[in-house]
Amino acid sequence: MAQPTHRSPTTPGEILLEDWLTPISMTQVTLSEKMSVPIQLVNGIINGRRAVTASSALKLSEVLGTTPEFWMAAQNAIDLYEARKTLANKLLRHRGSTVSKASHGPRRAPTHFKSVAPGVSAGMAKAATKTAAAAKRKHKSPSKPAKRKAG
Repeated sequence: MAQPTHRSPTTPGEILLEDWLTPISMTQVTLSEKMSVPIQLVNGIINGRRAVTASSALKLSEVLGTTPEFWMAAQNAIDLYEARKTLANKLLRHRGSTVSKASHGPRRAPTHFKSVAPGVSAGMAKAATKTAAAAKRKHKSPSKPAKRKAG
């Protein structure tokens, strides 16, 4: 079965509601009673808050005359779509955070070191941050920096 690439696959809940329950005028309560499961399970599947498990696929197939593989395939399509989307987002974030020195010129100081205070250079701020971090690692408080004369 070919999966759509321009949209998310149809959820098992949407299939259940639109293709099965609505045409035969069966309510969620009736389906849950026939499946011997709580109404919250059926409602959760229909509203996309719960996944179709092997157990619920077996019960759905028994009540509706389908196969459990049908319901598992529908759930699998959703799971794969979500996993691909999550992986793609992680890759985009990772690619955006890595900078190639060759393609982007010399390395610059991070922006949070720039414009710290009037008269304090980015290099001085970076050095002070490193000193504070080293002191923190040694469980000592950092020494007070010497005051600069305005000039």
